[in-house]
Amino acid sequence: MAYRGDAGELTVTAEAIEQHTWGIKSMPSGLFRQPEAVNLAGVLFSNSHTASKFNRIGTEQGLAAVGTALTRFGTCYNFAPDATEPDFFAYVVGDRPDEDEETFEEGLHLFVNPWAAVPLSTNALPGVTTYKLGESGVLGFTFPVSFRPFASKTVVFEQEGAEMLARYLQLKLLGRLPPDAPELFDTEEPTPNL
Repeated sequence: MAYRGDAGELTVTAEAIEQHTWGIKSMPSGLFRQPEAVNLAGVLFSNSHTASKFNRIGTEQGLAAVGTALTRFGTCYNFAPDATEPDFFAYVVGDRPDEDEETFEEGLHLFVNPWAAVPLSTNALPGVTTYKLGESGVLGFTFPVSFRPFASKTVVFEQEGAEMLARYLQLKLLGRLPPDAPELFDTEEPTPNL
């Protein structure tokens, strides 16, 4: 549970949940607390290892077709100490510095079982965000790099002026277009309105 005190400071506490119920179905909470989970050292999870990730990494490596540009946008971890909302990001794929290019580890999450018969080191998979229960029961984590996206979309432009369209969309999403800029996209979906 998270709440703000009288001075606005953020406090996070643990709250035990015994069961998860959905309609008439119910299951015990706490996968790692189950007796049969003693042989489960951890769980590796990703919601971002999709075709879009391969397209972005290929583009960063110079493998995109001529006349192709991509814009990626979404939410990412907010490093402010008392943040309760994610940050928003948008960038043209290929603009990240070489040392900060997208990797396959980005978007991988490792949850370590603290009660495993054979413990898994929190450094077992370098580059992967690792989560482990702390003494207080609050989930702690380590980020190996500074950019940690939660969810994103990638728009691919394959046409004349693709680079210009990708940059326009980035600026539009970040609210950085001049007030007199022409509208190139529908408001509902970021698709060209040419």
